[in-house]
Amino acid sequence: MVAAGVSSRLTNYNKGRAAEYKVRDYLRLRGYNFSIRSAGSHGPIDLLVANGSGTVLAVQVKRNSSPMSDIETINLASWAGAYKAYAILVRVKKGKICMEYVGRPSSREERKVQMICIKNG
Repeated sequence: MVAAGVSSRLTNYNKGRAAEYKVRDYLRLRGYNFSIRSAGSHGPIDLLVANGSGTVLAVQVKRNSSPMSDIETINLASWAGAYKAYAILVRVKKGKICMEYVGRPSSREERKVQMICIKNG
């Protein structure tokens, strides 16, 4: 039962939050047990997650297939660099999670994360 004046439809905020939790849970199953969610933010990072080995991911979650603008990509990569993290774009569409590596200057570790994202995406 829904209270008077309260819509039973999910708001964009609620849909976005649900997608972020789905991605957080997906990453937890893969060993990223430490996470911070930037609730209600309109910034470039929705989730900052880390595993026990020192790998940190700065994650932007999108619920659709709209492309990231060049400015959004640069901002995500810049913020990720500030946390020494890998910048990851995750799209959640029709229950499917697709991960894409956005950037961080690195070498062998960079390729490792790209393979993980492609393999699990």
